[in-house]
Amino acid sequence: MSGLFPTLSTKTIELEDPKASALQGPSAFSGPSSDNSNLDSADLVEAQLPVMGKRSKFETIGSHLTNYLPIKFHGSVYFMIFPPVFAYIVFTIIMTVINEKVRDISVSDAALSPLSMVVGLLLVFRNQSSYDRFYEGRKLVSLVVLKTRTLAMYIIHNSPQDQPLDEETINVLNAMIALPLVIKDTIRLTFDNDKDWVKYIPKDLFVLKNTSPPISLIHYIEKYLTKKSRQSAFGYDPSSLTFLNSALYEILNAYSGMLRIVTTPLPRCYSVHESHILTAYCCCLPFFFLSKYHYFTILFVFVVVLTYYSINGISSQLEDPFGNDFNDIKLSAIFGQLSRELQAWVVSRQHNYDLKYTSGYKSPESPESL
Repeated sequence: MSGLFPTLSTKTIELEDPKASALQGPSAFSGPSSDNSNLDSADLVEAQLPVMGKRSKFETIGSHLTNYLPIKFHGSVYFMIFPPVFAYIVFTIIMTVINEKVRDISVSDAALSPLSMVVGLLLVFRNQSSYDRFYEGRKLVSLVVLKTRTLAMYIIHNSPQDQPLDEETINVLNAMIALPLVIKDTIRLTFDNDKDWVKYIPKDLFVLKNTSPPISLIHYIEKYLTKKSRQSAFGYDPSSLTFLNSALYEILNAYSGMLRIVTTPLPRCYSVHESHILTAYCCCLPFFFLSKYHYFTILFVFVVVLTYYSINGISSQLEDPFGNDFNDIKLSAIFGQLSRELQAWVVSRQHNYDLKYTSGYKSPESPESL
């Protein structure tokens, strides 16, 4: 077979463990269901199911404790907000000592409630806007996955089953394997020529100097679909072409939406003024609390500052959902799995052809096999 996919052997092997426990390797494909269709372990990876057993009471209690969110810190923003919170606590300690040892510097807390309301509204608005961006980004990623699977499955299943995949079809499938990975690196601005997906870019793909690589790949796939329709190929009638182009344009629309999220942060004026207001509010807090709480002011200021800056830190992490932070959308995992699935489909399709149309295969319906 020409192309980038390996030539598959047809020898039969036995799975090491039929009650396997997890997926290992690059794809979730476990091979055709026929007894004579097991692949070499180097070609396809065995899909293994988890073996479930009863847990003891101690294991159950331990699991609940380790998943109890109030005692978990992994994935939080505490380390990110530690510098400003620490600075405010030091400032509060100094002001408290001055108030208790030198002179009274407390002020009336009449303005505390209006200020708290203003700061709270600002933070809630930013937090909601940031989560909306995160949620929309996740929907766009799911749309890319869904439509890419749809296109690849249609192309593979409508190729002649009595022939191996031709080079042109393989090139288009290679372009679809590379497409989600190219979108990921373009969105993250990590595009270069050292990526693993470069080997999947078709050699006949012509990319203009200032053209976005995902746009070039989408255009390449669109030309293939149009060519098949003009040739009146099986499965590429006008109504099917409309469906396929609609799926392709939805991928383009999702990519454009992801670009819009990345290139449209919150307005600079909003971020600057919110930062100024939050800083002024936290600096004024000790003076409002000193007259009533004295040394306990340090504790109360710590709780309030930690709360406000935690909300602010969460918002800053969710604003760009396509980054590499812990709380960002796992683009590498999602799009990487999608590409591996497409590779497995192509390998499966080619392997089925090798079994049915090469020597050594006996159809289950043939008398010799009964």
